[in-house]
Amino acid sequence: MRWLLMMVLGIGVLGCGSKVGLKGVPVEVAGKVTQNGQPQGDIVLVFQPLDDGHMKEFRVQKDGTFKGELITGNYAYFVTSPAGVVPAQVPKKLPGKYYQADLARTVTVEPGANLAITLD
Repeated sequence: MRWLLMMVLGIGVLGCGSKVGLKGVPVEVAGKVTQNGQPQGDIVLVFQPLDDGHMKEFRVQKDGTFKGELITGNYAYFVTSPAGVVPAQVPKKLPGKYYQADLARTVTVEPGANLAITLD
């Protein structure tokens, strides 16, 4: 019994030491979120990879702009409320469909990409 316990603990310790690496080199991206031509800010834009990228969140500024790094590839995106803010408290309410991932809303990230996220 002790032997089995030691083996399970040993495997657990070995598994904790492995590093998860990125599947590519991050590139700088910037963009703007709009709805009906108006900037949408004070939200968080979440990119969900459809291939080799990594999930990433960007805080969108009041003027609708965001910037950061992503690995090149294809991403689905959705919005969420900033940490500690209930969606009902967000001043500019967006339709609920934008708070859910949807494969109909995708972008391709390339080096130097300027992403136009339109929530229409």
